[in-house]
Amino acid sequence: MYFSNINKSDQPNSASVTRATPQHRLAGIAHCSKQDQVGHNSKHVYGREQLLEVGNMVKHRKDLKILSVDVVSRIRSLKIQRRRKRGKRAGYEQRRRKMMAEFEQLRNVNHNNLISIGVDKDRHIKSQSNNIVIGLANVQSIKNKAIWFKQMLIEEEIDICVLTETWLNDNSDQWIESTELNKEGFKMEKSNRADGRKGGGIAIVYRDNYNIKQVEEKHMTTYHSVKWKLTMKNTHLHVVGIYRPPPSDTNVTTITQFTDEFIESLQDDIINSANLVILGDFNIHIDDKDNGDAQSYVECTEAIGLEQHVDCYTHKKGHTLDHIYTLVGSEPTVQNCQTRDFISDHRLIRADINIQRNDIKRCTSTSRCYKNFQLDNFKNDLMFDWSEESTLQELVQEYKSKAEQCMNKHAPEVTKSDKKENRVVV
Repeated sequence: MYFSNINKSDQPNSASVTRATPQHRLAGIAHCSKQDQVGHNSKHVYGREQLLEVGNMVKHRKDLKILSVDVVSRIRSLKIQRRRKRGKRAGYEQRRRKMMAEFEQLRNVNHNNLISIGVDKDRHIKSQSNNIVIGLANVQSIKNKAIWFKQMLIEEEIDICVLTETWLNDNSDQWIESTELNKEGFKMEKSNRADGRKGGGIAIVYRDNYNIKQVEEKHMTTYHSVKWKLTMKNTHLHVVGIYRPPPSDTNVTTITQFTDEFIESLQDDIINSANLVILGDFNIHIDDKDNGDAQSYVECTEAIGLEQHVDCYTHKKGHTLDHIYTLVGSEPTVQNCQTRDFISDHRLIRADINIQRNDIKRCTSTSRCYKNFQLDNFKNDLMFDWSEESTLQELVQEYKSKAEQCMNKHAPEVTKSDKKENRVVV
């Protein structure tokens, strides 16, 4: 043990300390006088490492005050009380090697005991489900709602959302590139109104992990529609967005005119498109049983096999103007169709779409390769001598055999294995 004061005239990074005799250690430093009457005190100069040993001994004896306040202050001013920092990865390599050795022992496998399991190449892959949350919103100008709308999509966990009345035009391309709806996990595509007037417009906002492209755009007399195709593994989904402007001084079309045009235009989509979802703002009060034109429209949609899934009001005045349709008896299925409060006069619609993956079956086909086929060489090889005594049946058989040999020589057969989707079209 050590005690005493530091002489400030000493060398830098060193201190003058007095070594305590064995008698002092037995009695305890706290009760020792500064001058030992026996006369065994001696003055020594200690370096940094030796002074650090003092700190190690003090750790286990908190009741002993080894150094005076002046000594401690002097040591701190010289910055010799700090230990060298060890790296954060100290011992990491040893622990890693030990862990890997234990892991190798756990997964020690005798590969001689393994056998090969044959897999049937013509096996039928079972169809799997895929759930998507889809949304529909009449935004009435998306520019002033972009940040709020993106936050709403995240909170509602919506994967794909169709927007009507975006009020965008051809001058909005730069805004589309810089908007929050087109970055950080989301993408946005728009379709403007054809006549260039203010209002209208359809867009789709979706998470960027989906592969969506626009395949069709229609500007009809009574409505505007856009068709997108969502491609996933072993399946796809066709999404059709609809916007029918409400009746006004500039829009004098009737529900009957829209019904005729809509049903006629929809025939090809129903026949050729599997996994079809139609949604949008139709501005038709299908909940009003006293509205003859609206009920006639409902009967026509049911007649061509469309099922409407929104069963609550979607407008602040209490009518069902926004609809979601799918084909009866086919994929996809719509579940949990609900509405949410929104900052326009329409409500947000949120629904779960369940898509069954198309059944995939591996098929084998055989064809001949005619890339290097030489007709003259084929004719020469096909010639053969035939006997007058042979019957007609024997000559035909001999000709078939010779022809097959020549075909295998000049255009050999090639076997291919392909995947084929089994689709059900209503």
